[in-house]
Amino acid sequence: MAMEIYGREPKTLISQYFASSWWCWRPLAEYIQSVAPEIAGHCHAWYYNDGDGLNATDSIALAGLLDAELSSGRCRQYATEREAVIDTLPPIDCHFCRGTGKPQNDGRTRCSVRRLGVEISDTIPFCVMCGGHGKWKAAEFAFHVEAVRWFAAFLRGCGGFSIR
Repeated sequence: MAMEIYGREPKTLISQYFASSWWCWRPLAEYIQSVAPEIAGHCHAWYYNDGDGLNATDSIALAGLLDAELSSGRCRQYATEREAVIDTLPPIDCHFCRGTGKPQNDGRTRCSVRRLGVEISDTIPFCVMCGGHGKWKAAEFAFHVEAVRWFAAFLRGCGGFSIR
C-alpha cells in the first residue's frame, strides 16, 4: 500500500506530489505527530488515504518545524534512539513464511531468470523474504531522516495537502 500526498495549490514541481510506501509513511507520520502535535492535530487521518490533510498555513508551519528539527540534529537523534529501541526487541516470525523459513506454496519457490535469450530456472528451497531465517526485526517500519527532509521540501510550497 502506498500513501500519495497531493499539494492543494502547489507552487513548485516538488510540491505537487509526495509518495511514500506504507512502510515509510507510518514512522514519518508518527514522528510528525510527536514533534508537532498541535499542527498535526489539524489532520485527523494521517494513516488513511481519504483526502484529509493540512491547509497551506499549517503546511508551511510544519515545514519550518521539520527544518528546525533537521538542522538541530534532533531528527537524527530520534532516528538513532528509535533504532536502538527496536534492536532490543525480540525478532518476530516472518509474515510470508509464517516463521518456517520455507516458502508457503509447494515448499519451494520457483525462480526464473532470462539471460541472453535463455531461460535459467532454479528452485529456491527457502523463503526469499526472510532469507530462510523465519524471523524479522521486530519493526518493519523504517524511519528515514531523508524522508523528513523531502516531506519538508514538499510542504513549503504545496499550498496545503490531502492524503489520498
